[in-house]
Amino acid sequence: MSGTNALQLGFKLMRFNMPKTVTKAYTTNVRWSLHNEIVPRAGFELCFIRYYDPVTKGLDLKGFLEDLESIDDESLILLQTSCQNPSGVDPSKDEWLQAFEIIKRKRHFIFFDTAYAGFAHHEFEEDLWSLRTLAGSYYRVMLAQSFSKNFGLYGERVGSLHLVTSSAEETKIM
Repeated sequence: MSGTNALQLGFKLMRFNMPKTVTKAYTTNVRWSLHNEIVPRAGFELCFIRYYDPVTKGLDLKGFLEDLESIDDESLILLQTSCQNPSGVDPSKDEWLQAFEIIKRKRHFIFFDTAYAGFAHHEFEEDLWSLRTLAGSYYRVMLAQSFSKNFGLYGERVGSLHLVTSSAEETKIM
């Protein structure tokens, strides 16, 4: 499975299992171009939250947190773990923790996408800190992971889909 296929499968899984009232999927105001196709193809309206500030060429932390707070509870949100494509801007650990407080309180479902783990900090573990931290204390997390770049297999497509659930019953459903 490719990373792109993992994203497609993940969104289809969410369309099938999320309440029918969840019709929107949110992602950052700058994103990988294929997100524009993958999300609607799965049956979600693609909506955006502030993330990148073109003036400072950095994270729009205030806008990011405000938008996480203002969207409906239990929203589906696609974020990148690190090496945000195309901006290259990643939240600091403290900024991630601020976002995670809102995410948990509002019970958002976070769908992480990662294709460049190990490229930002030259250490795989560090680049997956956001995923590991949130998934370590929260169960509404999914990850689509591409290994094509990490393994240097640009002509091949290698990826996986991972899902954190809250119970054995929920695992069977998913």
